[in-house]
Formats: sequence, C-alpha cells, structure tokens
Amino acid sequence: MVLGFKRTEFHVWVFLVTFVEFALPEDTFHNEFAVHIPGGIEVARKVAHRHGFVNLGQIGALEDHYLFEHPRVAKRSTETSDHHENLLNQDHEVTWFEQQRELVRTKRQVREEGMPDPMFRNQWFLNHGAVDGSDMNVMPVWERGITGRGVVVTILDDGIQTDHPDLAQNYDPMASSDINADDDDPTPQDNGENKHGTRCAGEVAAVAFNEYCGVGVAYNASIGGKETRIHYYKIRCPYL
Repeated sequence: MVLGFKRTEFHVWVFLVTFVEFALPEDTFHNEFAVHIPGGIEVARKVAHRHGFVNLGQIGALEDHYLFEHPRVAKRSTETSDHHENLLNQDHEVTWFEQQRELVRTKRQVREEGMPDPMFRNQWFLNHGAVDGSDMNVMPVWERGITGRGVVVTILDDGIQTDHPDLAQNYDPMASSDINADDDDPTPQDNGENKHGTRCAGEVAAVAFNEYCGVGVAYNASIGGKETRIHYYKIRCPYL
C-alpha cells in the first residue's frame, strides 16, 4: 500500500530501480486514510476522535501527516467510503486526506537498451558481448530483484574515490578506512597512479540507471574501501 496525495501543495515522489508500481484496474480500498492536519498530534487526536477514527500515528518523517483507521469501514473494498471522506472534507482542521488503496508491484525488465549508463554497452561481461554471446548471466538475476541491496563490500586496494559520481550514492563510510594513516578516509593519493581500487569498486557497485560510466554487477550494494598504499611493479616478460 502506498500513499497518494491530492488537494495539497505537498508532494512525495518515490523512484524505484527494480520495481514499478501502478494501480490495479479495479482499485481495492482499505479502511485507512492518510491525512494532513497542521497543529500537532493533539489536534490530530481530536479530529480522529470526532469522526470515529483511530489515529495510528505520524506517517514516517512527514510532519503533521497521520494515518487514520476506521473500525467500521471494510478493510478491503472495491468502493471508497464516501461518508467518511465527506466527514474529513468538511472538517476545517483537515487540509488534505486520501483513503488508502492497494497497488500492484511488478518487476521491470532489465534490458541493455533500458540502461542509460553510457559505458554499459562496453561491458561485454554483463551484456552478452563476448564473441559467443556469453557473459556473467546477471541480467536474469537483476530481473528477479537481486541487485546487491543489503550487501556491504569492502575493496582492499589503493583506496577508492568516495565522491565519484557513480559510487557516491552507494559509498559506505562504515566499511572504509586508511590502514596506513589510521583514519577513516580511503581516498587515494592524488598522484595519477592510484586508480585500481576505484575501478574495482565500480565493477562491484557502480550505480545503475544514471548518466555516468557503467553498471556494477551488484549496483545496489554498499561499497567501501581500505587504502593500503599498495605498490604495483610491472614484470617485463618476452611474451607480454
């Protein structure tokens, strides 16, 4: 169930990466009403009592927005409760309200053409780009909603660029530190050589559906870095 807003200048926009939600062809309404009542919890309690509602409390962090429930309204119905809507509509303490209804959730298909990330087309290991069409077979996993959400990964390398536009959204400072400097900042030394950790972090958890770079294999995972000042030495071989 989600909240819909009308008759107000306050709007809440919800963007979903893996799922899209839309109303059922025949809406199913509940006995709960989202209401906006300025003046605080005591005013909301009085309004609820006046019309026979139970105030279930404030809706998240939305100030002066409350969820009312009415015990005499059917918990599931294909029709709105016009009587109770009229009561709220005529109450001068209520600036906005809406009876809650069910929305259906469906998975959005993840296809290459649906990824706006500019370098995704070059990520052959994700988009069937190998010579024989092989890849890591992650797109069917993404379509099941498995995108790394709730997983924390730490890259032990030469640090990661924490403010990189394709990593900043997923950056987790609690999973990061500079081992050599004994602090919490994994930002690599800016000498033009320390890039490997940031690249590895991008392969794991680069944010999807944006205008930067490519896509991480677990693009909703949290990513951190441990800077170790690793030095790399190139070994010259006759066959390289």
